[in-house]
Amino acid sequence: MFPGLNYNSLDLGIVAKNGNKKLARMWWQWCPKPFYCGEIPVSREGKDPSPAVGHAISGGFWTVVERIVAQASQLVIFIAAARLLGPADFGAFALVSAAAILLLRVAEFGWAQYVMAWPGDNTVPRQVLMIAIFAGLGLALVGGGIGLTLPHFGVKQIFSHLVLLFSLWVFLATISSVQKGIMIWQSKLKASAASETIGELVGLTVALLTLFSGFGVLSLAFGRLAFQSVHIIISFSSTRLSPIFGLKGSALREMFTFCGQLFVWRMVLNLRLYLATFLIGGILGPAAVGYFRAAERLVGAVAEVISTPTQVLSWRLFRDSRDAHVGKLDGFQRCANIFFKVLIAVSAPVFIWIAITGPELVSIILGPEWLPVIPVIAVLALARAVAMPVVAAEAILSLAGHVRRLIPLSFLHLGIGVLLNFFGARLGFYAVAWSQVLISLVVLTTTNALLNKYGAIHAREIVRGALKLTIPILLGSITLLLARQVANTLHMSVLANIVTSTLISAVIYVSALTATEPVWRDFVLVQIWKKKRFKR
Repeated sequence: MFPGLNYNSLDLGIVAKNGNKKLARMWWQWCPKPFYCGEIPVSREGKDPSPAVGHAISGGFWTVVERIVAQASQLVIFIAAARLLGPADFGAFALVSAAAILLLRVAEFGWAQYVMAWPGDNTVPRQVLMIAIFAGLGLALVGGGIGLTLPHFGVKQIFSHLVLLFSLWVFLATISSVQKGIMIWQSKLKASAASETIGELVGLTVALLTLFSGFGVLSLAFGRLAFQSVHIIISFSSTRLSPIFGLKGSALREMFTFCGQLFVWRMVLNLRLYLATFLIGGILGPAAVGYFRAAERLVGAVAEVISTPTQVLSWRLFRDSRDAHVGKLDGFQRCANIFFKVLIAVSAPVFIWIAITGPELVSIILGPEWLPVIPVIAVLALARAVAMPVVAAEAILSLAGHVRRLIPLSFLHLGIGVLLNFFGARLGFYAVAWSQVLISLVVLTTTNALLNKYGAIHAREIVRGALKLTIPILLGSITLLLARQVANTLHMSVLANIVTSTLISAVIYVSALTATEPVWRDFVLVQIWKKKRFKR
């Protein structure tokens, strides 16, 4: 996999050359395992081989940063638009945006996932990119045709222009989606995160400038177009792969089969996620929908900061494991033991944080009239935390060659979701939130069974390793509760309360994690030593 490098596990000369045997042992015991699931290449010449360990860590970190920037940008645009646009304009934008996102999901199909799972050279990814371009163009023309006919039905001209702009956005966003898949396939996680971060900042700037210049609802579309344009330019400069024709015959049929299966899985998944909103609206009325969507959006924004890097890293690391074992799944269990342990160590404290600090977050972001959503935020945070490991299932089963197993699973989850959400809505607003926890438990259990059978991953081993995280998580949570109480006693402002209690609990959690998990301390020490050693 790395030409010219020695994979002999006994060749630790680059570490032990200076006689530091302790670091040599740490290198072999800890460095390969946390974030790399194949073999660690070691250079005979003693040069840094730049294994996937550091790349995965830094790539995951910058993906988290990118998601934070994206969420912050969307929040700023939302606040500005809500103040400058009337309810009618903002509602029209939301409607057109939702329709455009639906068109985009159809245009994206599953091209990016097929590229990320591809085990060969760059010929097929370039061919898939060409197919995606035509798919995006076709759906954009459909949207554009609808936009041109709207004035004939009495719709204002400005909304027709909005549909046309969003149709162009669908075309650009389809290309961006595949480009992101290619960058992940090339293991360019930092480049992928950088292109999206810069794109988000440019989009935010364009949206605000045009909004304050009087372009109204069109400003929001201008911002999205600016983001996609910048992303495409940067991503092509990174991948350096141009689209080509040539995919045909059995290879074309195989691609459409794979993409079609993923498309069905994702569409059913989206339907299940929005099902609770529809049922609440039909049974409990619009006010309950507003409260539920507000809580769901707040928790979802935090969850996306974790789930997106999780998806990216799952494709990267499990593909590395598959390639390192010549297409076999022999390394999936070892990779899963570390991958999911790290995921739990990162996600559990975050969801506990949002559940505990929910009252403060609601008062800052939404205002006092939204206080009824506070209990719902805590329950939805629990539901998201339970279901978080399922995010990696798409990558694992796709790389294992069993993506088709996701389709019956998705329909099973949809059926269970319909029943639990229906009965929850009949019992009341808060019962619907608890039904999400039950649904997440069902989803986690059934998905684990599938990963056990087709992904060579046994949940028992993962749970056994993750139990060591219990003490640090408990200490961090108790510290957060106590720090909030002290801050309230001192009559600190809401923002100061959140910042202070979060920082104190984070320090306690990281310290406890380091004390109970020496692997984290050793890993950091080795990374510091590596940088010093290879700079000489």
